[in-house]
Amino acid sequence: MRLLLSFAAALLVAAANAQQDFEYWPNADYDPSIPTVESILGHAPGERITWHKDALRYFRALESSQPDRVSVHRYASSWEDRELVYVVITSAENMRRIDEIKRDMQSLRNAADTSRSEADRIIRSGPAITWLAYGIHGDEISSTDAAMLTAYHLLAARGDSRVDNILRKSVIILDPMLNPDGRDRFIHGFEMAEGLSPDPDRLSAEHDQPWPSGRGNHYLFDLNRDWVSNGGVLIALGSANRYLADANIDLLSIRRENAVGEEEDDAEDDSSDSGRNSDEDLEATVEGRNLESLSDYEKAIAPQSPLPDSLSGVLLRADVTSEHWLGAGVASSLNVLARGTDIYTPIRLDSGVNVARFSSPDNLLASGYMWEENRQQLAFKPFAVVQPSGRGFVIAFTQDPTIRAYLDGLNVIFANAIFRGAAHARPMH
Repeated sequence: MRLLLSFAAALLVAAANAQQDFEYWPNADYDPSIPTVESILGHAPGERITWHKDALRYFRALESSQPDRVSVHRYASSWEDRELVYVVITSAENMRRIDEIKRDMQSLRNAADTSRSEADRIIRSGPAITWLAYGIHGDEISSTDAAMLTAYHLLAARGDSRVDNILRKSVIILDPMLNPDGRDRFIHGFEMAEGLSPDPDRLSAEHDQPWPSGRGNHYLFDLNRDWVSNGGVLIALGSANRYLADANIDLLSIRRENAVGEEEDDAEDDSSDSGRNSDEDLEATVEGRNLESLSDYEKAIAPQSPLPDSLSGVLLRADVTSEHWLGAGVASSLNVLARGTDIYTPIRLDSGVNVARFSSPDNLLASGYMWEENRQQLAFKPFAVVQPSGRGFVIAFTQDPTIRAYLDGLNVIFANAIFRGAAHARPMH
């Protein structure tokens, strides 16, 4: 018994030390006068899920403690009347002239009314604006706690030249929670399901959200779509397009292709499948069939929607439409590293623009080896697509332009997506 008690005590001490040894930023030295999450909310970051009202209480505590470097602004209310706020964090010098900085940023945006010399002056002398937005989905719970820790680190870190440069050279605008209704709905369900101690079993109730979950807002709307239509720019790289181009999501009008199938010569084979129940997958049993040959067996096990053969990494040529803002300053032909099975249909002109498309079959392969079927099917298919959505854009790169980060030209078209995309969007104010 004494041995067991000693072992239990050792575990408690180890757990306590592990908690004390946690470092948000290695070797950081924090100013004790800056309120911590624990001192205001009664729990350390990550120990509890922070409710919307408590997160606001913490940010307002930071504002009260450091009014010369922090300001909290209410910009709207959610459908369930929860405050939506943004938090401005910067150096005391920048905060004193924050209205001037705001006017300069508005002048830069209104390029038609701002001279080149005035724009150059603002760019040289003014700080950068960094926008950090957290928690667009209410059940992605670590985001708001990360926002609180980010704010604390920027205000409390001492003797850190990186933090000093960030505050001096930029104004950080932090939106800690885009979906407070969904977040609080998630927390309510979680706290009803949790027991006296955390249960790591994936099948436990605390790991299984009840309908309608916390992802959406009050009307169960996915805010990704609403954000884009109100002037946001969503950039999808590589396999992320599978989600956006899914017919049930439909944020992109392109569609992922199956492999081009061989035409069946045997009309009898075609007719044998035509009589099958379209709801067959939903039935507990299906009509019996005799497999009379190896050929019948091979047809029976063939996937219904076979994907193209996978590329293991080849360089393909893509032709660029330089007249479009996404192609500005980009070479007329790019080498794209392609891998995987993803091939997408071109977007129609009434839905968007294929700014970069893969070259013709004869000119497609720049380096490497690919199957002939891939070469034929990838030809003239899109690499970079821009689709307007309301006041914003969805930009799709069907292959990841950042892969290995060394292909000349892809850095330019990717930078255009980030900077020119935001410049051409028309966000609501």
